Amino acid sequence: MNQTANYQLCQWAPTDRILMENFNSDNSKIDTALKENADNIAALETAVAGKGNCQIVYGSYTGNGGYGSGSPCTLTFDGKPIFVFVFPKEREGSHDIHLKLLRNVPYAISLDANSGYVVGVEWTDNSVKWYSISAVNSGEMQLNTSGAQYSYVALLESNE
Repeated sequence: MNQTANYQLCQWAPTDRILMENFNSDNSKIDTALKENADNIAALETAVAGKGNCQIVYGSYTGNGGYGSGSPCTLTFDGKPIFVFVFPKEREGSHDIHLKLLRNVPYAISLDANSGYVVGVEWTDNSVKWYSISAVNSGEMQLNTSGAQYSYVALLESNE
């Protein structure tokens, strides 16, 4: 009688005599292999669960020129944002402003090569909004210049 390459299961030829012992032996081999695979999957799931606790998302938006608390920028996500980084899609020379928002921190600084501008920040379960509150109050400082393209990368809390 022939056997399979991996688990040495029976492969009968038409002239082979079929015995119950062969079936029992094959079933035992299959049961052992399935159990080993299930244990390996469980160990892998445990290892992966300990490798991180966030989801990375990204996107873009177009500025509308608004600024201040009456015209905030808002990003909404499918989960709870814990960190958001906003930056222009294309460099704007020395005014390459970017913004880092950290969960539950009510203020941030929009930074360019020469200075920083205070930005108010408000968080909800699945969104963040920000608005310029500096003496120099403009859409540019809020990362909301009319027609300008901005990108963002966000870390969302995992649904573990």
